[in-house]
Amino acid sequence: MTASTANGVSNAGFALREALLASADRLALVAIPTATFARAEGVSGLAYLRYRAGLLLAVSTGADELRAAGWTLDVQSLTGQEAAAVHEGAERVFVITATNHPQQEN
Repeated sequence: MTASTANGVSNAGFALREALLASADRLALVAIPTATFARAEGVSGLAYLRYRAGLLLAVSTGADELRAAGWTLDVQSLTGQEAAAVHEGAERVFVITATNHPQQEN
């Protein structure tokens, strides 16, 4: 466990769990912008690459942690035109749906 974890759940896992619980249909979207979009917003290439890598790691870590905690998740990765249709300027959009989670049993 690192400094960014509490009770075995990292900041990524916590953020994903909170987003899913806040949504009535238990759906979370994570959009990764295109490099072109980021550049137009004034983000440097290095900052973009770090941000992109961080988002990819956060989605993976969060989903793994929630699954380990008993959640059933469906994770879809949309790219290209599908991603752009969901979120303008996105190169990839993760659509995460919780079909079962421990809080449902309480």
